[in-house]
Amino acid sequence: MMMAPRLDLDTADLQRIERMFTALPYKMQRIAFGRAAARTKQVVERTYARFASQHIRVPQRIIKRAMRSRLEEGFVTLTVKDRNIALKELNPRQSARGITITGRDMYRNLEGDGMAKFFIAPSNAKSIAGHVMRRDKNAGRTPVRMMFGPSAAHAARENPKLYEELLAEIARNQFAHVILQQVTYLMGRTAA
Repeated sequence: MMMAPRLDLDTADLQRIERMFTALPYKMQRIAFGRAAARTKQVVERTYARFASQHIRVPQRIIKRAMRSRLEEGFVTLTVKDRNIALKELNPRQSARGITITGRDMYRNLEGDGMAKFFIAPSNAKSIAGHVMRRDKNAGRTPVRMMFGPSAAHAARENPKLYEELLAEIARNQFAHVILQQVTYLMGRTAA
């Protein structure tokens, strides 16, 4: 069963919008509500990607790949996979001194017994081609481990309350703004 869209605004200035919204035909109310919800979802995704990108110093496109959001029952739900980003995705470069990642740290090769050596796996290593690897010299058969960077969910995990409040406030403001735009636009279409 589909619920009718309902709009409750609590400020005096926006009561006029509420009256305009209820004056719209039901079909147009659904259109306005759907557009506002979809736009709010986009803004929440973009905002989280921007803030998390600044916090963990990785490009927004990598964070967006780990995000999923959906709209259900009038709520925007943003889910961020808590997986560490492979250093391969951060465009590493290999030099004699180690691995360099633009905008991040350098993974230096350390000299001496039992020290680590970092390298990018060659293209003929099928399943790990291009990944940043670490070889520890002190083990008997020199095991190789894949190296990972930060998690896309790290920023929200560090300060969950801050991100929840920030994204909720942005969603509320964006939703009210887009509802106003859509009601005005659709009222103009019904008058014509």
